[in-house]
Amino acid sequence: MSMPPSASATVAAGPKLEKAIKSLKANFKAEHDDDTIKGNLGVAWLNVYDVYTDISTAGGTNQKERLKESSDFKKYVKSGSEGERKLITLLRSMAEQQVPWSELFENGTSLSSL
Repeated sequence: MSMPPSASATVAAGPKLEKAIKSLKANFKAEHDDDTIKGNLGVAWLNVYDVYTDISTAGGTNQKERLKESSDFKKYVKSGSEGERKLITLLRSMAEQQVPWSELFENGTSLSSL
């Protein structure tokens, strides 16, 4: 899912982003099976949501408005859904270092799924 060009933005590097990426790396490993990744999907949502909450609170970008609330996220990643499959695939590719973790925080990559 991509965002319109006018909505593209990237989160600036900083301590909150670094902490979120460290948490993601700790919770998603290349050797994890689908069930383990499924069990940690909420960790991915929470990390991204927290970073954007801080940005919005500081008067920055309105990207938090594009994030799903917890209940909408849970519906999106309902067991067996296409959304769940896409997010598991994305997180696995990040854990395998095929895609940088920072892309979870960029529009057009997965922001709209979180």
